[in-house]
Amino acid sequence: WDGRTPVCEVIKCEEPIKTNAARRNIQEAPYSYSNVLIYYCLEGILDGPSHIWCTENGTWSAPPPQCKVVTCPSPNVPHAFWVNGYRQKYNPNDTIDSFQCRRGYTLRGPKHITCTREGTWSPKLPSCQPRK
Repeated sequence: WDGRTPVCEVIKCEEPIKTNAARRNIQEAPYSYSNVLIYYCLEGILDGPSHIWCTENGTWSAPPPQCKVVTCPSPNVPHAFWVNGYRQKYNPNDTIDSFQCRRGYTLRGPKHITCTREGTWSPKLPSCQPRK
């Protein structure tokens, strides 16, 4: 033993880079080992982890996430049209009402679909089948 008194040092993490994701802090800066930051999106969906924490080597467990704006493409349903008109893209929770098929075709599937937060249509797209 060399006679020096051991000293404990707090492990600190730098302020993480800013992203377009909103952040809810449980602890305030300066951040130290095991502190957790929670991210969420006001619009869109998180691309990355919702929680990151300060690790024992003074770095964050992952880069902060980004918020991705999600849209659904206009449905490609040959021989169909719908009451509320055509748009190139739709936002989550937008609904297409009353799919109809052109004369000589029959609708197979749902009459109403909704754009999901993941950018897909739910339920699955209908189709227009030739009448027999």
